[in-house]
Amino acid sequence: GYLSTEVNEFDIAEFNVKRGAITAEFGRSSGLVTNAVTRSGTNEFRGGVRFEAIPRSLIADAETPLALENTSRYVPAYALGGPILQNKLFFYTSGQFIWATVSDRVNNVGAVPDSKTNTREFFGKITAAPVQSQFFNVGYRVRPNEVSYAGIGVNDAPETATDNEGTNRVATANWNWFFGQRNFLETRYLRLDEENDAVARTD
Repeated sequence: GYLSTEVNEFDIAEFNVKRGAITAEFGRSSGLVTNAVTRSGTNEFRGGVRFEAIPRSLIADAETPLALENTSRYVPAYALGGPILQNKLFFYTSGQFIWATVSDRVNNVGAVPDSKTNTREFFGKITAAPVQSQFFNVGYRVRPNEVSYAGIGVNDAPETATDNEGTNRVATANWNWFFGQRNFLETRYLRLDEENDAVARTD
């Protein structure tokens, strides 16, 4: 399948899918819920780097001109986590950059200008366990992106294109208090924010 937001793979510590008997905390659902738990820092410094490269030379030519969209895509990413205070306070941070160029585009009108996508994603998380019975974490993700010559369909002239800019932000906070062997109190905060602008290439 395809996720509309491509999250940095380094960030995923746990992933699950609920297909039935979905609990009320997820609200209305049309069949399934996917949930991903983000990684946290530990008492050891750990990190990694990754580079994904798919140049257009590795993509075969399409059989029909309408589908002739050769894309070069490059995605470097990093992650680093570790302790701020041993056994008490931890950090995790990551970044991902997506550069893609779609060239040699053709539709029913004729040649279409190249389209370029530039996406940056940064994530930070602080985890704290001040005492054995309490656990707290706060995270923030920001994802600005830019696309040039977007919105050209199979029957559209290049003059109808737009330059798009957008930013997604996700802020979370979670506090757990464990009192007794079977009792706990959990408080969650979630804020989602999205801004998008499309500017016409031709007035």
